[in-house]
Amino acid sequence: MSDLRKIIGLSSVLAVGFMLVILSCALFKNWYPLLIVIPFILAPLPNLLTKKYSTSHDFLQEEDRNLLDFGRFTFGATICTGFALPIVFVNVGLIGTAAATMSCVGGSIIFLVITLYSQAFVQHEEEF
Repeated sequence: MSDLRKIIGLSSVLAVGFMLVILSCALFKNWYPLLIVIPFILAPLPNLLTKKYSTSHDFLQEEDRNLLDFGRFTFGATICTGFALPIVFVNVGLIGTAAATMSCVGGSIIFLVITLYSQAFVQHEEEF
């Protein structure tokens, strides 16, 4: 599949995710569900940063496993926050169940598109 088709497909799916989040806010006249998207957008960053800084360019030195584990832990905590925040908002009474569901589905779609984009366009280094 060509790169242009990948970008067009991912951007259309991303538009659906943002549409769900915006609709969850606009239909119920409550803009708190917009806060739920922030953890889903920030979730891939810990893995990207820790992978970049843990790899060594020296062939004798191994990767720093502690930094990678910290990145994975932060990634998991961010994803859990993305799903726990709407539950807390529903229990407190800030948003309704339908708005929380739409926002979670939209945030999950946004997270998946970001992850798929980073996987599809990563430059793999070839080893000798």
